[in-house]
Amino acid sequence: SKLTAAFADYIVTLTERDRQNYLEKTRRKDRITAIANPVEVPEGIPGAKEKMLVTVGRLEYGKGIDMLAEIIPKVLGKAKDWRWYFLGDGECRKILEDVRRHYGLEERLILTGTVKDVESYLRRAAVFVTASRSEGFPLCVLEARAYRIPCIAFDVPEGLPELIHHGINGFLIPPFDTDSMTEKILRLIEEEPLRQRFSSAAAEGLEEYRFREILNRWLELLDDVFCC
Repeated sequence: SKLTAAFADYIVTLTERDRQNYLEKTRRKDRITAIANPVEVPEGIPGAKEKMLVTVGRLEYGKGIDMLAEIIPKVLGKAKDWRWYFLGDGECRKILEDVRRHYGLEERLILTGTVKDVESYLRRAAVFVTASRSEGFPLCVLEARAYRIPCIAFDVPEGLPELIHHGINGFLIPPFDTDSMTEKILRLIEEEPLRQRFSSAAAEGLEEYRFREILNRWLELLDDVFCC
């Protein structure tokens, strides 16, 4: 809020877009910085992934589960040897259960519920899909990149455009064009060289999100606050 901006010693945002919003919409022009959440970059990620799509997060309206329900049968109807895993639970689970039952996808649309070992799925997955209607800084997308997974999402503010670079490590789809998202998912499924290229690019540029880098930025900020 403007009141917070006026009296806070320091303002820390998760994304650069948020930082720019503060600069544009308040009178404050200094001591505003963006510090993202950190990610652990794993070792030994297999070069060949399974034919597996994954979506992580609450099964709720804000995460676009209703839109994914339209997309799933179109994708899995063509990609007969692929599976789609949903890691999470929520009030929209029944929508996915209905899709699974109606289209006979009991063996290929996997609803895991809440899981503790998300990393074991990310290690195997070949494509990451999210259809959120809005996002702040989606840690699940950052983690997917750390596991070298091409990501597909709607181009909604604030943090997604900072993590998904269209045509380089994934696809950003115009909100909320389900036909275009379906087409891009199928393109990644069908074009393995493109998938491999996106996978290699996904792991690039993650140095700024490593724990040590983020910790150092916080230490520098705290030193500035308490020493001045």
